[in-house]
Order: sequence, then structure tokens, then C-alpha cells
Amino acid sequence: MISKDIRALLVADPELGAGNVLPTLSALGADPAGPGAAFDTPVDGRPAGHLLTLGELRELVAARAAWWHAHGIGRRDPVAVYVSGSADCLLTFLALTWLGAVPALMDRSLAGDIAAGLVRRLRPVALMTDPEHRALLADLDLGGMARHVEAADTGTADPADAPAYYRHHAEDPVAVTHSSGDARMPAAVVHTHASLFAATRLLRLTAPPVPGVERTLSALPAAHASGVQALNTALCLRSEALFLSTPHDGPAVVAAIERWKPGEVLGTAATWAQLAGVDLAAHDLGSVALWSSSGGPAPEPHIRKLVAVGSRETPARDGVGRVPGSGFEDGLGSTEMGHSVFHISHTAATGRYGRCVGVPHGFAEVALLDLATGRDVPAGEVGHLGLRSPTLAPGHWNDSGATYRSRRGGYHISGDLMYRDGAGYYHHVGRAADAVPLGGGKWLYTAMAEERVLAACPEVHDCVVVADRVGGEVVTDVLLTLRAGADRRADRTGAVRAALEPAAAATLRGVVVVDEADPVPGPAGEARKSLVRERHRARTAGPDTGAAEEPPVPPLTERLSVGFAGDGEGEGEMTWGMWEIWGAMCRQESALPIGGRAPLEDGRTLADVADELRYLMVRFPAMRTRLGFDATGRPRQRLFAAGEVALEVYDAAPDADAEDAATAVEAHYRRTPFDYANDWPIRMAVVRQHGRPVWLVTILHHLVTDGRGGAIMLRDVGARETAPVNGMQQLEQARWQRSPAGQRQSLRTLRFFENILRTVPARQLPGPTDPRTPRHWLAEFRSTALAAALPRIAARTGAGTPAVLMALFALGLHRATGISPVVVRPVVSNRFRPALSDVVCPVSQSGMCSLDVEGATVAEVVERAERANISAWKHAYYQPEDLDALIARLSRERGEDIVIGTYFNDRTSHAPRPDAARQPAPGELAAELRAACEDSVFAWTGRQDTSSERFFVYVDDTPDGGLALDIRIDTHYVSPAQAEAFARCMEAAAVEAALDAGAGTPSGVGAPSQGAGR
Repeated sequence: MISKDIRALLVADPELGAGNVLPTLSALGADPAGPGAAFDTPVDGRPAGHLLTLGELRELVAARAAWWHAHGIGRRDPVAVYVSGSADCLLTFLALTWLGAVPALMDRSLAGDIAAGLVRRLRPVALMTDPEHRALLADLDLGGMARHVEAADTGTADPADAPAYYRHHAEDPVAVTHSSGDARMPAAVVHTHASLFAATRLLRLTAPPVPGVERTLSALPAAHASGVQALNTALCLRSEALFLSTPHDGPAVVAAIERWKPGEVLGTAATWAQLAGVDLAAHDLGSVALWSSSGGPAPEPHIRKLVAVGSRETPARDGVGRVPGSGFEDGLGSTEMGHSVFHISHTAATGRYGRCVGVPHGFAEVALLDLATGRDVPAGEVGHLGLRSPTLAPGHWNDSGATYRSRRGGYHISGDLMYRDGAGYYHHVGRAADAVPLGGGKWLYTAMAEERVLAACPEVHDCVVVADRVGGEVVTDVLLTLRAGADRRADRTGAVRAALEPAAAATLRGVVVVDEADPVPGPAGEARKSLVRERHRARTAGPDTGAAEEPPVPPLTERLSVGFAGDGEGEGEMTWGMWEIWGAMCRQESALPIGGRAPLEDGRTLADVADELRYLMVRFPAMRTRLGFDATGRPRQRLFAAGEVALEVYDAAPDADAEDAATAVEAHYRRTPFDYANDWPIRMAVVRQHGRPVWLVTILHHLVTDGRGGAIMLRDVGARETAPVNGMQQLEQARWQRSPAGQRQSLRTLRFFENILRTVPARQLPGPTDPRTPRHWLAEFRSTALAAALPRIAARTGAGTPAVLMALFALGLHRATGISPVVVRPVVSNRFRPALSDVVCPVSQSGMCSLDVEGATVAEVVERAERANISAWKHAYYQPEDLDALIARLSRERGEDIVIGTYFNDRTSHAPRPDAARQPAPGELAAELRAACEDSVFAWTGRQDTSSERFFVYVDDTPDGGLALDIRIDTHYVSPAQAEAFARCMEAAAVEAALDAGAGTPSGVGAPSQGAGR
């Protein structure tokens, strides 16, 4: 064990962190003959299980550092590591951090296609594999990565050739590891020198040593944050540690315990599940005093089986004695958390289970939040875990969008759902992504349901709960793996139903016994269960539940570097328009990509397209703008004068449909996250076929511009305009907005908003009445009747068609839901302001208006909408952060949370219809409009777990002269039935008003009769 002198020196060293433990130990005089590390595979001629001394470990690492250095790897270079053995993984981590490089560690069990996708996201300068994993990547797109390295080659250099150690700063990145939870494509998470070492410094180096644990066995995944921490902690404590390469192989872990005789075993919930399937009493596990868990909490039956074996030291009257039974340290952590932030200790005598994870560590500040309000939930109520901790990873590699979507009010939102009991203990009910609404305020939390089944059914070894929606109802299947000797034919449905909460039990469709080999192994328990659920759903899916297969992305064959140099550079606050769209991007968890694909004219060359890309980058400052983020995650705009951007070339197969290939590239571009800090905001590709460019794909994220700005961009590109760009560009806008004149403008708007918000009901939408999974639904409603009615209503009322359309929106929502007044956030283009008329950047913002609809005639609602629309356009230029603060203040004053989630974006041209001058007879017009209603089509176009606004309606012109409503709902606030009723009620109100049948009568509530529009 570590001497007190070395421990004190380590604790006192402010520069000690995850990237320099090995050199710090040497510098402080740690005995080179003392323990280094042991691995379960041979290492450079040393046998498996050989305990390397600290000196030997340093020599092996120095050889690898020298090899990487000789091959051009240095400070900040990301290197992906995808290998089988813990030795290759951890020695490479130590060698690359020696150089200041950034090892990106990938779990050995990742499937090849997922690993290839992760490599493309990481964009490493090199990829290290062994033969097994190189074969998994054969023929897969790795994103044009330059160098592929064999792991066996890296230990062949002379240790004496290693350069001097890189001196790390606390915020330097030292590793990228990946999550392994509820998404198939894992997130790449960055750890810093300080964050990845914080728990070792604050817990293990400062706490008294645990007696009897001088020897450690790590069954943690070596490529995960916990595996790296286990290595650094063992080195700092000078303990003898063996690192396994197969942490989820129960018999192999038991065999290693018998050989190594550890006092402490480190693992995850997946490790304990494997061990619980072994007859532990038949093995010599007496050395184990403590089982230490990382990641998600372990089920009670697994913990009880482990603490029944082993032995631990305990104070006795005649000194310290050893008693049968071990301890188990549980908690809750994740890759992003960097370490478990809760802790609870179990022995055979303890009884606080039910997914209780104990209390937070002293270094962690936690909150359980209602994300709709940002407030703490009371004891006993389930909330989202928010965390502030020095262990937190700073974000996601090459994906700043994901980084900042997980921030709320200074907290990291982990995706975990928990409640706090009356005694102050925290209980984990599951992941938010796996929570299923059952209606009436009831939820199915799959992790808690699995815990209950395991606790109630002793013959069950493990279980997975799979919930789906069939025919509008939630149905649940429970998949069981049984302990050896259990009767597979027994009916356990009654026992499972009794174990579940009543609301969850009512959804039970079936109980299925599966083979132990049936589940697909993953890098951790959560990922394994996600894959089991995916497989089961594929087996049981009905005709509407299968996902459409996307066309394959053609091979990326070239990446041309296009240099550019434009006018202006600098850094400043984001503009109000940027803040507006950034807020929407964060709420909707999307870059809100714009653009698409188009065929290339015959004769267009790659050089022509590259020249067009260069023109875009040079002419429009928004194209050369990235974001920078401060320590709190607050973004700023950064304009660059020059740089290089990539033009990618994909080759469609000779016999393929080239448009299908372009469609696949477009989909690939849209779903690949942008890194707002390091990527240019444009992705452009040429699809070639038979050596000829045939399609162009262009995708931009929405911080570049709004819809009108996109039209200006296309206009200038078509004309190759060379005159200076018009209007106030983004940095200049931000400076004006912070000036006294700009602040007065914002304050005027906020006073206008305050007058509305003080009087309207806090609850603006009816839900929850029919919450669904997936939660967020998208629909389209196409109506020629609506378009034909608009000019007739405008002529009758004397109002403009934009005001008529807003009035019909309010009437439709009122009739479908009963809401009045209808508070609307119309999207306003601020381009009527002279300085903004011709700029390419986002200037649209959401205004606000309140329309009293109850009991009013249609004509009265149109008149009110005309006045409200003018005021909304006048008051839609402001600082969105200040509006958030205003809403929070008024919510506190009113004692209720004010949430306005109703958005309306009229994107129509409002151009006169070709038949506008025609005056058909009333009977003829009625027949035409009712016939048009018969052709109206409502269709659900998508369902997703990715967030959207609560109720957002876009209105667009259609090529046939009709109107299309793009309707997006959060089913926790607007039910699918209400969304369809809204569209049909809006159309029905338009027809009534056009015929003057309803223009002078009360607006009414209720959907139209079934005859119209079906």
C-alpha cells in the first residue's frame, strides 16, 4: 500500500491529474520495484498475470510513447483505440497521454458498424486495432482516416527514445470514452486531466484506506472512464491490481478471483449479473472483502448473493477480526458524470434496496428537476437528475450540440429519473428514454419494474421489460432468463404481474423465457438491455411499427479541401436572432438542418462546385461563423477571415439510382451531429456516377440563416453577385443590440410581453390527455379548400390574409381543445427593419399575441387577429434570454409556471390566387369548397423521441395551389386526436367564413362532422 509520505505528496500536488500519474510517481520517488499493474494477457514477453513493477510499467509505456512520437503523434492528436486486451488499451492510454495526445478508447464489444460510425464521429488522426477488430471494420467507411496501426507494433520502439512528458493543464483533454446506455450509437465523451482524476483525489487519496483491500481485481471495461480511473487509483494507492479483458464473463471473473486473491473487486451491474449466475459457494472467494460497483445500480438479488460470500475485517473486543460475508458499495454514475456521484454500502445485514443509490458524495451537488419549470421536485416525486460536480466530463467530442442540450440552469441533465425519500435517500427508477407514460399521471419505469420482478421471483436470474404501443395502447412483455435448474415450462405470469405496480401490471401482454445466450452482449448492462429490447420488438412488430430501411450511403471516395478568405473577423455576443434559433435547436435536440439535394447540370465539374462552395464561404460571414463556449456553456459567435472547408465526393454504383444515392448522403448529413465549435456550418457533397458529377447535396445548420436569408443566398449565388453584401452583419448586429438603443428596443418588447403574460392562463395546452411513446409526433395536412377560402374571407372582412390565417389557427385550436384565449407565438421575420432586409443570418423571432375566441364570431376573431398580428410584428425584436428571465419572474410572482408552447410559422407567399377575381355564385362556391374538403388529406409522417416544441404549426404553399400544415406535437400536451381535430376545424372554420355561414355566428367548439375532409 501507499506510504503516508507519498500519499501526502500526491494530495498536495496541484498538477496531478489523470494524464500524469505515472511520471508524478516517478518524480516523487515512488519505489520502481513496487507494484505497477497486471493484465490477463501476455505483454511484451511477460506472461499473463505477471505483476509488472512500477519500473517495468514505465518502460513498457515509454516504448509505446517513443513509437507514437516517431510516427508523428503529438499534443491534441486524437487516436482511436479499438482492441481486445486491457493491456493494449491501458498501456496505450498511458503512452498517448505521455505525449499530450488524446486516446479515444472504444469498447472491445462494439459491433463493427457502430465502431465505424464512432470513428467517423471521432475523426482521429490514427486508429489502432488488433487482428480481431481490424476484421470487424473491413469494408466499412471510416471517414477517410489517414493511418491504421497494428497494436502489436507499438511496443517495439526503444524506451530511451521517448520524449519528455507533456505537462498537462487541468482542462486539457486526456481521453475520449463512450457511453453505453440507451442509444445504439454511443456518445463520444471528453474527459479532462482534472475531471477524470477528481474522484481519485477527493475520495480514494483523502479517505482512510479500507482494510483488507491491498490487492484489487478490475472487472471494469478497460476502455471506459471507470477502467482508466481504476488504473490511476491503483497506481496512486500503490496497490496490486489485475485488469481483466473480459469483464462480463462470469466464470472468467470467478476464476481470476481464485487466482489473484483480491480484497476488492471492481465491476458494473452487468458484471454482478454474470457473477450471480455462477454457484459462488462452490468457489474460493474468501479473499474478497468489498465489491465496488460503477455505473447503474445493481439489483437487490445480485447484491445479496455477492455479500453472502467473501470475508471482511471488523473491530472486535480483542482487536480486529475477520468475519464471513463481504461488503458491496453501490451508487449511480455514467460516462458523462465521470464517476459515481451517489454511494450506499450493503452487507448481508442491510435492507435499504428498491434501487436506492444512497446519498450524494460530498463533492457532488445534485437536484431533481421538473424540466418544464427548472424547479426541484418535492420528496417522493420523480424528477430528472441535475448534477454539478468536478468529475463531470466537459462535453461530447465533435458534438457541441449534444453537450449543451444536456445543460439546464447550470446543471448537467444526466437522463436519469430519481426520487428522494423522506429520509433523504435517493432512488433511481430508470432512464428517461425508457420511461413510458400510461395516462392519468402513471408511468412505467422499466428499470424499476425489472428490479421488482427480480426481487419477487428468486428463480429468475435476469429480466428485461419491453414496452410498446399497439393500437394506441401500451403493452408490455417481460423477458426472463432463469437460474440453473428452474422449470422453463412454469407459468410465471401471475408472479410477474403481482410484482409490478398496478398501472404497469395492467399493460402486461406476456412473460417470455429466453435463453441466456439469446441476449446480444453489449459493453454494459444498459446497452445490452437496449439491444435485447430492439431484437424482441423486431420479432413482435406489427405492420406499423417497423422502421423503414434507409438506403445505404455510397462510398466516400474523395474529400477536396477548398480554401477561402473573406472580409472581417472577430468574436462577440450572439445576435438575438441567433439566440432565438439556438434556443429552438437546444429544445428540439437538433441542428434544424436546412438545404437538400439537386441534380447538377450536364457539364458541371468538381472544380465548378468547389468554386461555388468557395464563393459561399467568402461572400457570407455567417458561413465563416462558429461558436465558442465559456465555462458555463454560454455560446458566443466567432467570425473567421479564412480557412479550409471540405467538399466530399461519393460515387454511386454504375447500376444504382443516383438520386437514391444523393438521398442517402443527404440523410447522412442531416443525422450526423454538427460540432458548432469546430465545424463549418455547411456540408457539401457531389454524387458522381460513371465518373460524372450528377447530384449536389448541401446541408447547413440553422444558425446560418432563416428561410428568407436562404433565398437571398440562392439569389446571390445564381447571379454570382460581387457587390458588397448589404445590411448589418452579425457582429455589428450584436454590438447594436447591446447599445442603449438596442436595449431600449428589447425593453419595449418585454413590457409588451409582460402585459400579455400577466393576464393569460398559465396552462395553454390541454395535456396530458393521451401521452404516447415515442412522445413527439409529426403530421401533415394538405388542403386546397383552406387556400381557396382565404381570399374570400379577406374580401368579406377587409383583413389581410396573414391575419385571416392566424385567426383560423386560433379558431381551429379553440374548437379542437376548448382553449381560450389562444396565446400564440407567431414567427416574425424582422426583415422589414431596413438594416436587416438583405442579410444572410437568422433574424426571425417569435412574437406573442393573445386572441380571445370564446363566444366570438369568426369576423370578430379576424378583426382581433388583424390588430394582434400588427402588434406581434412590431414587438418581435428582443433578447430571448431576457424573455426567459421575465417568464421565470412572473411565474414566481403568480405562484404557477407560465409556459407558452404554441408556435405558428406562416411561410406562405400570400400571393393572389389565379382565380381570385372570379366571383362564383354562392351555391357554386359552396359546392367547390365542400368538394375540395373531400380531397383534404391528414397523415402522420413521423414519431420520434427527439424533443420538439409542444405545439408548432408551419403553413406552406403547395405546388397545386393549396396549403400544407406541418404539425408537430408533444403528445404530453396535445393528443394525436386533438392535433387532427385542430387541422380539420381550421379548415371547417375557413369554409364557413368564406360562405358567410359562420362569419357572423359564434365560433363554437367541436370538430367538424365526419363527412368533411375525410
